Amino acid sequence: METIKGYVEHIVYRNEENGYTVFNLNNDDGDLTCVGKLHYIEEGGLLELTGEYTTHRLYGTQLQVETARVCEPEDLVSIERYLGSGASKAIPVRMFLNCLMIKSFLKNKGRRRKHIHDATDLRLTTLFTCYIILLKVSG
Repeated sequence: METIKGYVEHIVYRNEENGYTVFNLNNDDGDLTCVGKLHYIEEGGLLELTGEYTTHRLYGTQLQVETARVCEPEDLVSIERYLGSGASKAIPVRMFLNCLMIKSFLKNKGRRRKHIHDATDLRLTTLFTCYIILLKVSG
């Protein structure tokens, strides 16, 4: 049994009647095709999967998923993927754009003066916390 964690990059196929889903998972090792009855997953979601590797005669190596756990976004990348996927209709586009602004700010943090950081960091930390709460409520 293998356990991997990654983002649902693209849902290739889904049978709406029985939930059988074929999707591409992006993880630290690259992209991986996964299959299983996962009617509840959405593109951009962070998943922890357990299953066995199989080789399909046409499509190659796949992970046959036995169990799946949807994980809460853990960092800015997770939140950006989640919000950008449109999985949560309750979160406005403006919040997604603000999330990108936070990401940009944190990338450039070392380039600004320290006294600017103190006030801005508090404001961004508060904003970031609000996003996490919204994600939990809307999820």
